[in-house]
Amino acid sequence: PEKGLANLLDTLDDGAPAIVWADMYSLPYNALPLDSGMWAMMPVVVYGYDAAADTVWIADRARVPLTVSTGELAAARARVAKDKSRLLVVDHPDPAKLPTAVQAGIWDCIKLYTEAPPKGARTNFGLAAYQHWAKLLVDPKPRMSWAKQFAAPAGLLAGLTSVFNHVAIFGKDGNAERFLFANFLDEAAAILNRPALAEVAPRFRDAGQAWDALGQALLPDDIAPLGQTRTLMLLRHHLFLERGRDALPDIRQIDGQLAALKQELIGDFPLDEAGVAGLLGNVRDHVLAIHDIEAEA
Repeated sequence: PEKGLANLLDTLDDGAPAIVWADMYSLPYNALPLDSGMWAMMPVVVYGYDAAADTVWIADRARVPLTVSTGELAAARARVAKDKSRLLVVDHPDPAKLPTAVQAGIWDCIKLYTEAPPKGARTNFGLAAYQHWAKLLVDPKPRMSWAKQFAAPAGLLAGLTSVFNHVAIFGKDGNAERFLFANFLDEAAAILNRPALAEVAPRFRDAGQAWDALGQALLPDDIAPLGQTRTLMLLRHHLFLERGRDALPDIRQIDGQLAALKQELIGDFPLDEAGVAGLLGNVRDHVLAIHDIEAEA
C-alpha cells in the first residue's frame, strides 16, 4: 500500500490526475451494501489528496466533485488483489496517432459484433448474444433460461432490475451508451475523412432509443410496483449525478422505498404465470428490435 500511495502522490505532484482502480462497494458516495460477496473494481480519477485534512478528491460520473477519506480510498484500492494499487496516467495526446487509434477502435467494435469473442462463448457477445438472450427469455428448456435462472417472484425481480441497471444506470448516460457511440462516429467521420460513418451514427441513436424502450419494457408502468421501481432507480441515479455525496440522505430514503417495494413484489407478485410469459415475451421483442437495428448499422 505504501508504494501504491507513493505512486499516486508522485503523479499528483507532477500536476497530472491519476486513474486508479477502486471497489465501488467500498466508496461511501455510491451508497452500496458492502459485504464479502460483492465487489466491483472500477477506474476513477483522483485529482487531489490532502493527508492533513484526510480528504481525497475524485471525479467519478457525478457532475460535482466527490470526496472520500484517505483510509476509504486505500481500502477501496486494496479490495481485489490483482487490481491493488493499480494506477494509470494518461499522457498528452499525439494527434498523429489519433486516426490509427480511431480506426482500430471501430474495427474492434465490429469484430465483437460479428466474429468470435476474445474469450468465452460466442453467444455472450454481439449479434449472436441478442438472439441467444431472446431465446432464453421465452424458452424454458435451456439450462440458462430465465424460467430456470430467474423464477418469479424474487429471481424474476432480480433479473429485471439487474438488466435495467446495466442498460439505464451503470455508467452515466443511459441508452446503453449508444448515443455516446453515435457522437463518436460523427467525430470519427471528420477525423478519418469518411462521411459514411456519420451516415451510420443516426442508426445508433435509433438503437439508443430502442435500449431505452427495453428499459421501460423490463419495468413497465402498467405494472405499478415495477414502474415505481424503475422511477425510483432513475431518480436515485439522477440525484447522484447532480449532487454526488450531498445526495446521500435522499438516496438512502429512496433505498428504503425500493426495499419496501421489493418486499411487496416478493410477497404478492402482480403477475400470474401467463402474465410473466407476456412480460418476458415483450422484453424478447424489444431485444430482437435492438438486434435488427444494430445489425443494419
